[in-house]
Amino acid sequence: MLGIGRSKTYELIEEGRLETVYIGARRLVKADSIKSIVDRSTDSQNPDQ
Repeated sequence: MLGIGRSKTYELIEEGRLETVYIGARRLVKADSIKSIVDRSTDSQNPDQ
């Protein structure tokens, strides 16, 4: 979905940049958290906006 690997995903989770929730034994990343990362990445690539 983001085009990043498993290691980078876990790194972002550890840094608190991706929020997760547990449902049973599954650990899921919150959609709002993903949107935040994408928005920040887009903003840093287009500083003129």
